[in-house]
Amino acid sequence: REHGKITHSIFPIAKPFHAGAVLAEARKKAGKIPGHARQDLFTVLIDTLDAFRIHTENGKVNGVFYILPFRTQFSTGNSHKVYLKRMLLSENDCNLLPSWAFFIRCLVNADGLVSTASRESFVNNDLLKDTRKEIGVAIKEYLKRLVENDRETFNRILDVHFFHIKAIASEDNELLRLFIDYLPFET
Repeated sequence: REHGKITHSIFPIAKPFHAGAVLAEARKKAGKIPGHARQDLFTVLIDTLDAFRIHTENGKVNGVFYILPFRTQFSTGNSHKVYLKRMLLSENDCNLLPSWAFFIRCLVNADGLVSTASRESFVNNDLLKDTRKEIGVAIKEYLKRLVENDRETFNRILDVHFFHIKAIASEDNELLRLFIDYLPFET
């Protein structure tokens, strides 16, 4: 199983990982996407540096993660669209994303997680923690693939989000070795 690669989507979109290709394919199949999800997909993909699809075994999360085209603060909350069994649960990330992933927004559906009694978020249990960990691995794998296969896209992301990439690399030795030659440092 390859992290970050979707096998089943809430959107009937083919395999491309990049925002332009995902959007083009979505436009072709727009009639097959439910109205609310179609609008959400077009809204999030129009203004993005890149997008990639996600599938997790834990929590059965499927959807699209996209890289913001502007710098964000570590403490800034981003607008997300999180569905639980195809019903809108929240416009925040419901603790799905790792704390360091604030430069990413998501449009996802979770079929295997459980909502709180108020139906405003997910129950904070081991399954949610495992799902968040799997999502973190998928984001790191996506960035690693960019460094190895699409340096131009990685450089565009790095130009905007180098502080965030440094934060990820400082916690992961493998990614630090991979990114160290591309990260800017003040001297």
